[in-house]
Amino acid sequence: HRVEVRVYVQKVKHLEYEHKNALGRITSETKTTLFEEGDTHTDQENELRAAKRALTMELKENELVNAKEIKSMRQAQEKNLQKLREEFDKQLQQLREKHQGRVEQLKASLELRRKVEIHEIEER
Repeated sequence: HRVEVRVYVQKVKHLEYEHKNALGRITSETKTTLFEEGDTHTDQENELRAAKRALTMELKENELVNAKEIKSMRQAQEKNLQKLREEFDKQLQQLREKHQGRVEQLKASLELRRKVEIHEIEER
């Protein structure tokens, strides 16, 4: 019976030894993996930060380009509006001159008619 116990105790010690070695190996592998994953994570984080900076720069450049385009479009619109104002003012002035001439012509015609009627009345 003692031999069986010794064999059993020896097997337990052997299993404890194997467990201890396996635990050490796994702990070492885990540390290595964690270290590698930490490096990978740091690299990814740096890449993402660089990409974010690049996108931020691109966004600012696009905003500047858009702002310039908007300014250019506003200036063109203002120039077109000014041309339209000038054209409408010119047309207004032409219409005023045309109608003023007609009014003067009508006044002269009415004045002549009045004089003719006065003259006819005086002759009777």
